[in-house]
Amino acid sequence: MSVHFNGPLTATERAVFEHLAKHNRGPCSSAAISDDTGAPTESVRVHVSNLRRKLNPPLLIATVRGLGYQLTLETEMAGCPRCGYLHFCSGAPV
Repeated sequence: MSVHFNGPLTATERAVFEHLAKHNRGPCSSAAISDDTGAPTESVRVHVSNLRRKLNPPLLIATVRGLGYQLTLETEMAGCPRCGYLHFCSGAPV
C-alpha cells in the first residue's frame, strides 16, 4: 500500500509515523513513541494531530482509549459504540 500525505512531513512527524507503521497497526503509547523518536512525551499528541491532517485515507491514526495510537484503515473505523468517537476503546469505563 502506498501512503500519501498532504504536504511534507517534519523529521519528527516522519519518525512518529514510522514508529506506528513498524508496530504493525498495534497500539503504541505516547511514552513508547517518545522513547523511539526522541520527541518529548508531551508533544506526541501534537505530532499525531499534525499527521492526521496530512495523512490521506484509507490509512488513518486511531486513538485507542487508555493505550495510545495505532494505524488503521478507514474501513476499520466506525463510531465507538460506547461513546460515538472515531477510536477504539480499550474496554476502560467511559
